[in-house]
Amino acid sequence: MRVLYIHVIPNCSEKQLSKQCDRHISGIYAVEVDESLNAVKAASSALDTFHSKIAIGVLDDFEILVYEGTKQINEDPDHEGYTLSGTGNVWFLGPLELKERLFSGIYPCGIVYADRLNEKCGDYKRLAFLPYDTLDLDIEGDCPVDMKRIIMSDAERIQAQKGQKFRISFSGQTVTLGSALRKDN
Repeated sequence: MRVLYIHVIPNCSEKQLSKQCDRHISGIYAVEVDESLNAVKAASSALDTFHSKIAIGVLDDFEILVYEGTKQINEDPDHEGYTLSGTGNVWFLGPLELKERLFSGIYPCGIVYADRLNEKCGDYKRLAFLPYDTLDLDIEGDCPVDMKRIIMSDAERIQAQKGQKFRISFSGQTVTLGSALRKDN
């Protein structure tokens, strides 16, 4: 048997999930599939097997991704659901990794970093903000240390692009990173 990994990522905080029974579904699962299947069919089989054994009340509340090792695999677009449900096992491996919990959104004035699993005022709980004009990272005092490291690493990558154009929309709109900083900074 071959093992693929299913990442179940909520699209909202756990409190906002439509069904209370879905509150502890997020996480990483291992699923056995037939070794003879190509990658696309294996992804479809893993999803069929997962869904036949793990009940999710509202699928739209989650993003469900399939991985083989670290490579994401898309399922067969022509696949008919549950036709490849195997007899393989499904194991819950643990909660989402911190990187998967972290939401980063590109907004008109800067990048917001938030925790997908915690809610504040009806939205993901904000952990940090990186304004495009100053590139001065503002981290909330209650930001978990492990998530703070990931945020700081991403912010350093953006800050290293000071003076360059940064795309903030699908229509191609850009801003100049660090535009409020003096040239000698």
